[in-house]
Amino acid sequence: MVKLAVGFAVLLGVVFIVGILALFVSRSRRQAEAASFNDGLKRRAEPRRFSYTELALTTHYFIERKLGVGGFGDVYKGNLIDLDVPIAVKKTSKGVKTRGKAVCN
Repeated sequence: MVKLAVGFAVLLGVVFIVGILALFVSRSRRQAEAASFNDGLKRRAEPRRFSYTELALTTHYFIERKLGVGGFGDVYKGNLIDLDVPIAVKKTSKGVKTRGKAVCN
């Protein structure tokens, strides 16, 4: 009877340790996947800087592709050729005092 109780206690201990290890491994994997996903978002979420020439080429020199008027200037339709992605380009008006800060959105 004592041997049976000791065997059962050892079995429960082993199951408990295996359960804790499985929980730890699962949690580590989820954290690694979340970190990898967040790193990918951070890399893609940062704005890319374009030269004026690139933007002018993309919008056909801001002719006939006007989408509308924003708070700081006109908005034009463009297409990034290297990525094949349609974009909107805001060309700030000359009278806007906060030009650099206004367009980073």
